[in-house]
Amino acid sequence: MKRTLQIIPTLLLAANVSGQQVIISQDFEAFDPGDPLAQTAGLPWTTWSNAPGGTEDTPCSNAQAYGGNMSAAFTSTAATGGPTDVILQLGNRTSGQYLLGWWMYIPAGKGGYYNLQKSITAGQAWSIDVIFRASGSIELSTNAIAGATTTYPQDEWFLVGMAIDLGSMAGTVTINGNVAATWVTTTAVGTGGVGLNQIGAVNFFAYSGGDQSEYYIDDVSFVDVTGVGVPELSAVDASTFPNPTEGAFVVDAIGLTSAASLSVADLTGRQVVAPAALLRRGSVSRAEVDLSGSPSGLYIVRIQDAEREIVRRVMKH
Repeated sequence: MKRTLQIIPTLLLAANVSGQQVIISQDFEAFDPGDPLAQTAGLPWTTWSNAPGGTEDTPCSNAQAYGGNMSAAFTSTAATGGPTDVILQLGNRTSGQYLLGWWMYIPAGKGGYYNLQKSITAGQAWSIDVIFRASGSIELSTNAIAGATTTYPQDEWFLVGMAIDLGSMAGTVTINGNVAATWVTTTAVGTGGVGLNQIGAVNFFAYSGGDQSEYYIDDVSFVDVTGVGVPELSAVDASTFPNPTEGAFVVDAIGLTSAASLSVADLTGRQVVAPAALLRRGSVSRAEVDLSGSPSGLYIVRIQDAEREIVRRVMKH
């Protein structure tokens, strides 16, 4: 593996975590061109109909690669999509915080697609649909309702990332580190809007919303970052309100010294609020934060108190 783990620090820039649990770290260097991915790799890879090695399986390829020489290729035989239809099982996760991502390559004039399934059993419920159009635009939808539209670069590798916090029911999609969309993790596509607060699998389907599909993925990672990266302050209790927020929120903490400072970063690691002292009001330290000028998404609030640190996550709608 030459660059497989590079995706992990890219996705973890904002969290500055240590001790995270890497659940999936998959490059394709161990495979030969033409190897059926699900059949050769085995679980957590399978196909929509749970038939590895059949027409839904997809070949590994040396036509494109982000790291090394190999990737997984997804090509449709018709504009309606298919037959390639691969599932990457994540486990039926009902709690915790996760980072999921991969590098993706789409040739000019082609498109791509993925969706997030709520169960490892394909077809039970969708959480989010993402269509990469041949025009270079991206369409994201939840509950079959069109959401954000953004763009992606063609003829080059780009990073698809997702930050999923099941505790606050918040999901964020990023393209090359830029927030493309947010969604509520209880959303279920096409089922009336409300479903399980759960993630189960990624579905890589050879589809592009009516365009011809051809895309490649490499260096896939799925990381559990629940409660890691912060030497929690045993004597400190910190809360954020309101969370989610429309822009402004308050952070109250008990047990900090007068030297404590607070900063805020987005998921790319870019600092959106510079370190500033908290105001002491008796035993409570308070900071009033305004993100009204920042885009919607998940933000990392970091309180530094000498060698001690505490981190909270805030979702801005």
